Amino acid sequence: MHKIKHLKLFVTILLFFCWFFSATIVNAQVPFGGLSTGIILPCTCPGLIGPPPIPGSTWQAFTPLYFTPVPLAGAMVVPPVITFPSYTIRPASWGLGFYVPGAGVGCGIFVPNPILPFCIPLPNLGLITPFAGSSLIP
Repeated sequence: MHKIKHLKLFVTILLFFCWFFSATIVNAQVPFGGLSTGIILPCTCPGLIGPPPIPGSTWQAFTPLYFTPVPLAGAMVVPPVITFPSYTIRPASWGLGFYVPGAGVGCGIFVPNPILPFCIPLPNLGLITPFAGSSLIP
């Protein structure tokens, strides 16, 4: 009888700590490579979902975009801080680095309509990490 009480107490404490210290969902960094098409738009509003973008972030389109065996076309949110300042991802240059797929960063363009201002969300595949860059020669 006394052992059952101790077992119940142990299980209760164990479940509490598992619930209290449970890990949150984390997205892993995935390597990517792609050619920037030159379509670069500033993120001026948060879009529909996710947290607002880091001030100074841009939305950049890449094609081809390599992170799977089949090349794709898509856009990513690029933060203003890149680890290698001389290797910023600029138009018509090959970008290489890591990104967080589906990071949930909202990126949109603010439209200052005098009657009803609104935000146009820009779809993206994820957020490029600061550990990215491009070649010196486009």
